[in-house]
Amino acid sequence: MAASRRLSSVKPNPERGPTISTQAQPAAPNQATARAHIAVSGLALGYSSALLLRDLELTLHRGERLVVVGASGAGKSTLLAVLAGLAEPTHGQVQRPADPPGMLFQDGALWPHMTVERHVSFVDPLNDHEWHDHLLTVFQLTDLRQRRPEQLSGGERLRLGLARALAPRPSWVLLD
Repeated sequence: MAASRRLSSVKPNPERGPTISTQAQPAAPNQATARAHIAVSGLALGYSSALLLRDLELTLHRGERLVVVGASGAGKSTLLAVLAGLAEPTHGQVQRPADPPGMLFQDGALWPHMTVERHVSFVDPLNDHEWHDHLLTVFQLTDLRQRRPEQLSGGERLRLGLARALAPRPSWVLLD
């Protein structure tokens, strides 16, 4: 069982905006988790005059999971964008796997012109139809494969976003 990480509460900084801070419990030493899968050191990121992330230190090993909880505007989505390589930090270092993450965006970020089936196949570089069928079955989207996002319920759209995030078989996943 992988060691867990515990986050302290998200505390607004009146001078620099909200910040996220972490308290990490050390990972149980074993050979499978000897190398960091994701490492963040001295991370800072801000927009205009607001510093959203400040002095963030984080290490995740393979198999570990991290949940970030905080108030709206605290920088949770911004942290995920930096981890995914979609945003550059103002300061600090980010070590991440070479392959891109599977990403489930907060708003779904579904393409309105694509069908359910096309969403899943479009992001799969192997174009593995059996895998696509499996994902559609697991997420109960098989009967909806020819529909577009506006023809789906909110829950169906969320399931489609997750199926799309997993379609390329990523080694790591970020869920916003």
